[in-house]
Amino acid sequence: MNNNEKIPGVRTGNINELSLDKSEEVSNLLPALARSAEKLNSANGWPDGVSDLIDSLGLITGVNRVWLFQVLELSDKHMLMNFPFEWVDDQKYALKKRPRFITKHWKFETCSPTYRHLVESRRRGEWQCSMIHELDECDFKEYQSAQGVQSTISIPVMVQGEWWGLLGLDDCTKPYIWKDEEIALLRMAAHLISTAVLHNRLNSTNRQFEILSGLTESSAWELDINTGYCWFDSKIISTTKGLSDNYHQPLPQVLRYIHPDDLKETFSNLRNRLNNGDSTLRQDLRILRDNRYVWSEVIARISRDCEGQMEKVAGIIIDIPGRKKKEEELYRKATQDPLTGIANRGSFDDRFRLMIHRLQNEGIPFSLLMLDIDHFKKVNDTWGHDIGDQALKHMTRIVQGTLREGEFAARFGGEEFAVLLQNDSPVASETIAERIRSSVEGSPLVTEGHTIHMTLSIGVFNATEEHTDLDYAAILNKADGALYKAKKSGRNRVVSSQG
Repeated sequence: MNNNEKIPGVRTGNINELSLDKSEEVSNLLPALARSAEKLNSANGWPDGVSDLIDSLGLITGVNRVWLFQVLELSDKHMLMNFPFEWVDDQKYALKKRPRFITKHWKFETCSPTYRHLVESRRRGEWQCSMIHELDECDFKEYQSAQGVQSTISIPVMVQGEWWGLLGLDDCTKPYIWKDEEIALLRMAAHLISTAVLHNRLNSTNRQFEILSGLTESSAWELDINTGYCWFDSKIISTTKGLSDNYHQPLPQVLRYIHPDDLKETFSNLRNRLNNGDSTLRQDLRILRDNRYVWSEVIARISRDCEGQMEKVAGIIIDIPGRKKKEEELYRKATQDPLTGIANRGSFDDRFRLMIHRLQNEGIPFSLLMLDIDHFKKVNDTWGHDIGDQALKHMTRIVQGTLREGEFAARFGGEEFAVLLQNDSPVASETIAERIRSSVEGSPLVTEGHTIHMTLSIGVFNATEEHTDLDYAAILNKADGALYKAKKSGRNRVVSSQG
C-alpha cells in the first residue's frame, strides 16, 4: 500500500487541507485552548498542564475518551508505546484499568498493511479520522473494537521534526464525523503538547547542566563551521557579574582567548580526530579569563553533514586548575630529583634512549658526559650530611648555569651526574666538559662560616655514526670507562673515550 492509497473508513490529511468555518464547537474549544496555552507556558507545563488540557478536550468535545500515547521505541521493525495520559467520561472506557492497553508492542512484520500505512502517515505528521465499522478486517480494527471504539481521531505530536506520540479522541457510544475546524483546533492542541514536551526536555537539560556545572565548574559552547561564529557561556572568559549570559563571536576572536602554546596542539588533535572519523574531542588547554590563563578541559562532540564534512563542534569546558596542579606535582615527582630539582635517573633514561634512537635511525650524533664529585664521602664525613646535601645542590646550580639551552643534565645517583649533548663534535663536548669542571673548581661552597672546595672528574663519550651498533649499556659503559680513567689518573680532570 503506497502513501497515496486511501484506507476504507479512514480520512487522513494535513492542516492546510482543512476548511476553517467557525462553528459552536469551535467557540467552545478556543477558550479551552487559550487557558491551556497559559498553563502549558507556566510552571505547570509538564505533566500537570498536559493533563488539564486532556481533561478540557474531553469535557468540551463530548467524546468518551481522550488519550495521549508516547512512542517509547520506533524502528523499521517495531514500535513500543504507552499511555501516560487519559481522560474518560465513564470508568468502563478507561484503558489504564486494562493492563494489555497500557503498554503496546507492535511488530510491523506481522502487522497488516493498513496499520503500517497508518504508522507511516503519523510519522509524516498527518491527522487521521477513522470510522471503525467501515474498516476492512485487520489488526487495527480488532484493536479498536476491543476497546469499544466506534470512531476515533488521532493527531500526531511532533517534537523537533520527530514523531513523539499521538493525541487521540474516541467515541465509544456513537460514530462521529469530525469537522475541519475541530480538527484544526485539535491540531493546535497537539502543538501545545509538543511545546510542553520541548520545554520539559529543555528544563531537564538545564537542570542536568546546572548540576554538572555546580559539580565540575563547567560552561557550554558551540562552534558553527558554516558561519564561522562561536556561541559560549560568558563565564568561560569572565567572572564579572552583570555581563551578558552568552557571547556570539567570530572564530578568530575566540581563538585569542586560548593560550598561543596550546593552539597548535589543539588543532592537531582536532585534525587527527577528523581523519580517524571520531565524533568526540577532549583537550586540555589554557583559556584567558579576567587577564589570566586558567587550565581547562574541553569536551566536545563533532557533528558532520551528509557529505561527512565537519559542520558543528559543541560541548562543555571544565575548569581543572586543581587537577592540573596535581598532575604537575606528580610529573615533577616522576621526573625530578627531589633533593636538587634536576632531572632524575628515569628522565635521563628516556632522553638517553631517544638520542640513541635518533643516532641509529637518523645518524644524529650526541655526547654523554658522566660526572662524579671527587672525595664526596669526605665532605659528608667531615661536615655532615646536611652540608653534603648543600654541596650537591651547589654543584647542580653550577652545572645547570654552565650548560646551553637544549643541553640536558640529570642526577644519576649519589654524587654522580650525567649530561647529554646533541650534535656536538668531540672537541666541542670536551670543551663543555672542561668548562663544567673548571666552574666547579673555581666556585667553592661557602656555608656556616666554612669554605668547601669541590672538584669533578668527568668521562666523555662521543656517539657518532660509527657507533650506530652500540646500545644503551654499551654507550654508558664507554662513558663510565672514561670516568674511571679520570679518577684513576688523579681526579679533577676530563677524559674522553676513544670509542
